Amino acid sequence: MTLCRAAVAVILAGLAAAAFADTVHLTNGRKITDCQVIDDSGDSIVVKVAQSTLYIPKSQVAFVEKSDKPTEFKGWDAGSATSGAAPAAGGAPAATPGGASAGGASGAKKEDPDAVPEDLRKRAEELLKDLDSSDSAAREASMRDLTALGMKITPLLITKLGDQSVYVRRGAAAVMGELGPRTAVKALVEALYAATPETERVEQWNRAYMRNVNVSLEKITGQNMNYNPRSQTQQDSVKKWVEWWDASWSQYPRQIGEPALDEKAADYAEKLKEAKKLKIERCAFAPPKDFPGGEEE
Repeated sequence: MTLCRAAVAVILAGLAAAAFADTVHLTNGRKITDCQVIDDSGDSIVVKVAQSTLYIPKSQVAFVEKSDKPTEFKGWDAGSATSGAAPAAGGAPAATPGGASAGGASGAKKEDPDAVPEDLRKRAEELLKDLDSSDSAAREASMRDLTALGMKITPLLITKLGDQSVYVRRGAAAVMGELGPRTAVKALVEALYAATPETERVEQWNRAYMRNVNVSLEKITGQNMNYNPRSQTQQDSVKKWVEWWDASWSQYPRQIGEPALDEKAADYAEKLKEAKKLKIERCAFAPPKDFPGGEEE
């Protein structure tokens, strides 16, 4: 049994100011704080939070911190950790690679977690223009160079999934599959849904883009929904992707484009619900004027 959105919302809304001080650290870098671990002898860890009880598979749990003392409620940590290592003796937060504690300096200005470094952005934007070339060799070279820039350009690639150029969309989706960002799963699911017609097959000129998006999802998640843009059953396949994400998002770090959540905010539960909600609508891309016939077949 995995954690679902509704359960998280109930948990956060119902917690009192003082609660149990156990902390369950999940393998995806998140953690459940101020809970009571009442049983860890079976295949799942049983966690009591306010009026709710969670059953978390041990495969999703990195480690558990137990304490007999109540503590002030801090909430669900929706941040992404870089390590599943247990904290140092005495319960102090683990140090980050920069030397600061994981919580950061109190009152420090928060940076945009999805910001692309300026030097990388400029280089990536130059290469993205090359994706719109009618020369397939130039497009291939651009994709290789974009991949070499690394994971930090992922937010920029996501914006290109809706580009008017079919070549740019295809290239951006393919590069994301090579990079494998777990923070982009939601965006890829949304892109696949948005570009899948409600009743008919995907347009011939758009099929390579749809295949690239689906393949990237398969590479990153290890899931296979048998999505085939040439089949009229792709509506069922894309629905499976949406339903899978709705049940599995808690196993992934904060997704690019979601709010940078403040765990101490009074409206935290609502912010979390908003962050996890799929905002997807059907869209249609105009056929490219010079698209070579038959290339997609």
